[in-house]
Amino acid sequence: MEALWIALIGNAVALAIVFITNAATNRRERKREDREDKRLELQREDQRKAWERADRTRISDMQRDYYFEFFIELRKASLAVHNAGHGSGPDLENLWHLPAFEALERLRIFASDEAFDAATEAYTALLTFGESVEDGHETVEESEYRDRLADFLEAVRLDLGVVTKR
Repeated sequence: MEALWIALIGNAVALAIVFITNAATNRRERKREDREDKRLELQREDQRKAWERADRTRISDMQRDYYFEFFIELRKASLAVHNAGHGSGPDLENLWHLPAFEALERLRIFASDEAFDAATEAYTALLTFGESVEDGHETVEESEYRDRLADFLEAVRLDLGVVTKR
């Protein structure tokens, strides 16, 4: 009978060793899976941040391009007004301001509120300047337009983070 007890105790110890080994293996596996989950989560987070950076860069590039386009259209229109007023260019056509207006409308989407407000004021000053052309003289309206253009450029520089030396 003693042999039976020894066999039972031996089997119980062997069974306990199997359970303990199995539990330890399961615990190691869970830790490995947790580490893998954390690694994958960090990888996803890094990928998300990279996509956000790429989106911000793309939007910033588009914003810069639209600011530049509006500035160029304003300059073209103001040059046409100036030349028409000084007799060094043709008279203004109907809708001479349309390209600047279209560029302003594109800014509505991408510009900051401050830059869009400054752009709107510059465009409005351009229209007033265009309506008050005098032969060969700089008008108050032209001076006002230049001031509003300078305000627009300052707002754009602030918006884009361009540092200026003053």
